[in-house]
Amino acid sequence: MLLPSLFPLPENPSLENLTFASPEHRRYSSCRVLAKYFQHRFRDLYKHRSKPNEIAKMALVGDCEKRNVILLDDIVDTGGTLCKAAQIIMENGAKSVRAW
Repeated sequence: MLLPSLFPLPENPSLENLTFASPEHRRYSSCRVLAKYFQHRFRDLYKHRSKPNEIAKMALVGDCEKRNVILLDDIVDTGGTLCKAAQIIMENGAKSVRAW
């Protein structure tokens, strides 16, 4: 697998009921690879921007209830996407949310 050579991976996260998620369509494939590598779930977040740095709509695709979620994002500018994604995931019953 190429992934470990692309960037350093942490040790297998020891959180129970772990799920990886990404609010950026450019990171879906990386997020899926990480989830498969660590043998955990993956969930999508659909995001639509009306203009730069403004999220018009974001929705969780899949279930995160009682799960510990790790968000994977490619670029953090204002942090708005990560904050909105974390809010939506928590509103859908997640136990915790972390960003990576």
